[in-house]
Amino acid sequence: MDRGILVKVGVGKYRLFTTPASAERVASALYLPNYLSFESALSRYGILNLVPYTITFATTRKTRRFTVEGRDAEFRQIKRALFWGYEMKGGIYVARPEKAFLDQIYLVVRGKASIDPDELNLKGLSIKRLRVYSKKFPGYVGRYIEKLVAYPISP
Repeated sequence: MDRGILVKVGVGKYRLFTTPASAERVASALYLPNYLSFESALSRYGILNLVPYTITFATTRKTRRFTVEGRDAEFRQIKRALFWGYEMKGGIYVARPEKAFLDQIYLVVRGKASIDPDELNLKGLSIKRLRVYSKKFPGYVGRYIEKLVAYPISP
């Protein structure tokens, strides 16, 4: 008997019909482990001047896309060694600003994502933290970032 009490949001995942949920929060429960990153986190922090339609997460699993609460959610695979630099915010894990930026550049340099430098506001990034974090990424990521910022990331 269908009484409309539960809404299916994924395989074996439901939410109460009467309980409003953000698309980010519902999506984050669908494909674990993950944290909000890339364009979504950069937009949230004001580093990216655009609001992306697709909600983007980092995961160590295979890249996947879902439609959640009327929005696209994409889970982009990164190496397990790069799965760090996030914290719990509003019920989901979110990359710190510098980590989200590095995650994005990591995929840009590998040809798996893009970013328009004209849409970036790098003032919200800690250059000191960016330097520390970038050492954990392949060298080509740091070299690309040096082109985007006014002074070198490498010591």
